[in-house]
Amino acid sequence: MILSVLISFFNMNECLSSEYIYIKRTFFSANPKSSISATSTDETTKWFDDYPSAKSNDELEFGFYLPNNYGLSFRNSKLSGVHAGEATKYVCILGYCSYVGAGIVTGNSTTDKISYDINSLQVILDRSYELKNSLTFKP
Repeated sequence: MILSVLISFFNMNECLSSEYIYIKRTFFSANPKSSISATSTDETTKWFDDYPSAKSNDELEFGFYLPNNYGLSFRNSKLSGVHAGEATKYVCILGYCSYVGAGIVTGNSTTDKISYDINSLQVILDRSYELKNSLTFKP
C-alpha cells in the first residue's frame, strides 16, 4: 500500500514538473550605450550629440513550450533616451571651413533635443535540438 502511494507520488511529481508556460523578467544593471548620428544627404549639415543618454531597465518575457520541441515566446522591452546637441552646417569664411551651429550665429545658447520612448513587442518561434543529449541548441 505505502509502496503504491510512493510510486504514484513520484509519477505525479514527474508530471507536475513538466513546464508548459514560463515567465521571465530581466533587470539590467547597466544602461545601453547611446549615440545618434545624422548627416544631411549633401553632407553639409551634421548632428553633434553632446549629451547622449539612454535607459532600459527591464524586459518581460512569457512563453509556451509546444509539442515537437517548439516554443512560442512574447518579449516586451522598453528603451527611452534623450540626446542634447546641435545640428550644424558646414560653412567656409575667408578660406577657413568648419561646422557652425545656428546658436552661434543667432546668439541663442540653447541646444536642440531629440527624445524617444520605444516600447517593442517581439514574437519568437523557436525549435530546440539536442546534440548528443548534452547540448541544447535553439536557432
